[in-house]
Amino acid sequence: MGFTRDLAIVGGCGRVGLPLGIAFAEAGLTVTLYDHDDAAVDRVRAGKMPFREEGADQALERVTGSGALIASTEPAVVSEAANVVIVVGTPVD
Repeated sequence: MGFTRDLAIVGGCGRVGLPLGIAFAEAGLTVTLYDHDDAAVDRVRAGKMPFREEGADQALERVTGSGALIASTEPAVVSEAANVVIVVGTPVD
């Protein structure tokens, strides 16, 4: 099977997955973020960080603008990646 992306991050538009995806894309990998949250995916596609992270606004604009990082709500995109990371939310008290 020929993969079209280097990495998919499941749960990728949140506080762990998004910075991780940006870092991998900045390092030269093609990254797909899969998330079920339509609003979060739309924000990432627009190049807007949904939370404050030092330096991430400009980095997100760079990697989405170049196509190195894309976001989707379609589960099938995960199968297009050679590697998959699954992000699991951890509640904070």
